[in-house]
Amino acid sequence: MDDVQKALIIVGITLAAVFLINALIYYSIVHRRRKNSKGWFSEIGLMRKVVKRARDPWFVEDEMLRELSKSVAGLKGKDIIDDTSRGVEESPSPD
Repeated sequence: MDDVQKALIIVGITLAAVFLINALIYYSIVHRRRKNSKGWFSEIGLMRKVVKRARDPWFVEDEMLRELSKSVAGLKGKDIIDDTSRGVEESPSPD
């Protein structure tokens, strides 16, 4: 065999291997998207969550406090039955 033919065979095998690897990567990405499973796309989403959490580390707690504040404001706005009207005596204050 001539050196040129050997080189063409090596180049052809290399191109076929590169094409095969790229086809497998493409198939795995498309297949994961169809299954709605988490692949490396979820890693990007995870990094976004990490950056968001780093910018505002108490975001979840702040939301919970806002919800609690709304609930308390709603309770304060309602007429709450006074315990004294039901015959329960108030305990004397420790003052």
